[in-house]
Amino acid sequence: FLIGVAVFLALLFALIWYFKKEELKKDATRGALIYLIITLILCAFVAIVSCSNNVQSSSNLRFPEEDGEEVSFAKHVKPFMQYTCSTAACHDDFSQAGGIRLTEYYTYFQSSSIGIVVIGNPDASRLNQILEGKNIHLFNYNRELPTKNQQEGMRRWVLNGALNN
Repeated sequence: FLIGVAVFLALLFALIWYFKKEELKKDATRGALIYLIITLILCAFVAIVSCSNNVQSSSNLRFPEEDGEEVSFAKHVKPFMQYTCSTAACHDDFSQAGGIRLTEYYTYFQSSSIGIVVIGNPDASRLNQILEGKNIHLFNYNRELPTKNQQEGMRRWVLNGALNN
């Protein structure tokens, strides 16, 4: 989605420049001001769009029931983790609290994340221990604990091989 927004903004800038280049050449100060205003409006638009989140509560994120479809990293785990753990000031790409990033599949298995996910063993996985309230973590004090459905979904994902599906 953000790539689409970036392409749209680039095309918009190209069109503005193409149709206004003669006008901008005549009055450099006015042109610079117009360019600044357009840039600020577009930056505000991108910030608003990229920060919007349709999920109002993590309890709205549901995993499939045990007898339903398999737990998918892309459809279930990543959206859940983006809302609960890989957020600003926690385990996103910038903050990396405790040196741990949980933004992409491979980051769950990097050397800095040893023990976060122990494939096939949710009881040994620090991630499952934290989500189930068995291991003290700042998350437990900052946000609502995951629902039983979410805890069981994450447990099944790890138990079934923590696949990148």
